[in-house]
Amino acid sequence: MYERYQLILQSRQFEDIKRSFIRGRAAHAYIIEGPQGAGKRTLSRLASALMVCREKSACLDCSGCRRALEGIHPDIHTYASSKRISVKDMRELIEASALKPYEADYGVYIVENAHTATAEAQNCLLKTLEEPGNCIFMLLAVNAGQLLPTVRSRCRLVRMTGFSDKMISSQLEALYPKDKRCVQAAALSGGNIGRAISLMEND
Repeated sequence: MYERYQLILQSRQFEDIKRSFIRGRAAHAYIIEGPQGAGKRTLSRLASALMVCREKSACLDCSGCRRALEGIHPDIHTYASSKRISVKDMRELIEASALKPYEADYGVYIVENAHTATAEAQNCLLKTLEEPGNCIFMLLAVNAGQLLPTVRSRCRLVRMTGFSDKMISSQLEALYPKDKRCVQAAALSGGNIGRAISLMEND
């Protein structure tokens, strides 16, 4: 069931987040940067599972992890918009983040396409990033440079750099057993798992 998470679970990026969380040194806000298909959304989903996991380990078996991966955990909130993120959108997120978590120790707030937030919306978020309470923010961005320096300085940056052909091929083989195209798709993907899957699906 969890074959599709294999690559990100084994990634340096996830291991770094997990290690800091287990040691009690998790950041209160992350910027997860990378191009489309780099694995930003998957990383944020796995990291949020870690933060609501009953075993505190991203076991993927407890009810917290399962609901996190299914997108139905009450303490994990994802904000996605097809247009620019406005001040109104950001204020709604901030109001929601002020509420106490229902079950977990933390409320997790994932903002997709955070780089599309207006300057006013980003400024609106600053105070919350400084005093986050019992919540953790994950800002997903194609280019972190499009976020204000004041926002970047309050977050821990996680870059989703390209994966090796071997890692991507291994992930593809888990998703498409006995498919001989896996090695070729990995080689053509440019280190982008989303592109590799697209090549497999559309070939």
